[in-house]
Amino acid sequence: FVAGNGWRCHAGFRRNGDLCEALAVPLNGVIRGNQWYCNAGWRRVGDRCDRITVPANATLRGNSWRCNAGFRQKGTTCMPVTVPANAVGRGDRWTCKTGFSRLRDSCLQVNAPANATVRDNEWVCNAGFRKNGEGGCKAVVAPANATVRGDGWTCNPGYVRTENDSCRKIG
Repeated sequence: FVAGNGWRCHAGFRRNGDLCEALAVPLNGVIRGNQWYCNAGWRRVGDRCDRITVPANATLRGNSWRCNAGFRQKGTTCMPVTVPANAVGRGDRWTCKTGFSRLRDSCLQVNAPANATVRDNEWVCNAGFRKNGEGGCKAVVAPANATVRGDGWTCNPGYVRTENDSCRKIG
């Protein structure tokens, strides 16, 4: 058919020089414009459409498949995801519940030392304390004319911090 200053082939035909040749569409194929594609559930392999084999615990997705929630793909199969105690399955993975931390294939309870609180999957020192490098929390000691803030301290208004970590009056 005429198209602008030239011509094009009708759907189901492909231009070959000055001719329009019919597309050879395999079984379970469909024509879209001047190309052919395999129907859903079938995959193009060369000039044919092969049926997609969907393993147990999987769902067909167009021209492929995906494992269902709670399963993980391993080769051409879907293996169940093992969710350990104190964990929650999410799709093909798992995460530890609040208050527990992952260690390889398990979730261990997070134990907070004195002057600390468990947040999500770890512990943090309470305000006025900071980690001491030994698995605990030590009190923040502020010099004269300073105020403890979080895990540190700042000089009070009218004072500035000096190189030796004290507060000197301005002016």
